[in-house]
Amino acid sequence: MRADVEHLGEQMRRDWDARATLDPWHYVLFRPSGEWREDGEAELDKLQHSLDFEIKPSDRVLEIGCGVGRLTWTLARRAQEVWALDISSEMLELAKENLPDFSNVHFLLGDGTTLGDIPSGSKDLVFSSLTLTHLPHRSLVLGYLTEAARVLAPGGRLVVQVNNERKARFLVRMAVHQTLSVLMIRRGRRRLERGRTWSGSRIGLAAVRGGLETGGMRLLRVSGTASLACWIHAVREQG
Repeated sequence: MRADVEHLGEQMRRDWDARATLDPWHYVLFRPSGEWREDGEAELDKLQHSLDFEIKPSDRVLEIGCGVGRLTWTLARRAQEVWALDISSEMLELAKENLPDFSNVHFLLGDGTTLGDIPSGSKDLVFSSLTLTHLPHRSLVLGYLTEAARVLAPGGRLVVQVNNERKARFLVRMAVHQTLSVLMIRRGRRRLERGRTWSGSRIGLAAVRGGLETGGMRLLRVSGTASLACWIHAVREQG
């Protein structure tokens, strides 16, 4: 089993390095914009409102899947320190180029399956956008929930995005999106948008809740259950 997990990590790294080389903004945003900083701030404002959480000036934040640093920029402006983790060294280099003036951002290369050597109880917020949704197996999603619980301090918050269980209408919508993507993009992108390191794995809310509880976390709020992916806000229980 461990060998299988390591193989998935290696595959994810290869695919995301390739995506970063081919067209990084397409793969982290779909709609590249010169105002990516302002877009990121507006997106995070909306998310904080819908999930009812705050980012405190004293917060130590771990971002899982920082990509090119689109949301890292806003997190770093609001928190004391940010650890920006990504499986792709190519994405990390781009993120460093996009955030040259932040001394409170620490970039980390991940293995795609764990949170590595990040100390237990050392973070106040674990945040992840459009990352767990691409994990090719639900065991990896649940593993990251357990790891997030480990690195969070008591009272720390988890705000992450996961794929919903896909009902028929979701599958139709996904099929339409993938068809349009193939029509609009160059041939070189097709393989990178067909594999499971792109489409990810689906997971039910009951499984998410169970994974959170196993790690000592409590689910507080869910947003987006009628879409392909939903956001969850959970808290690390005291003691």
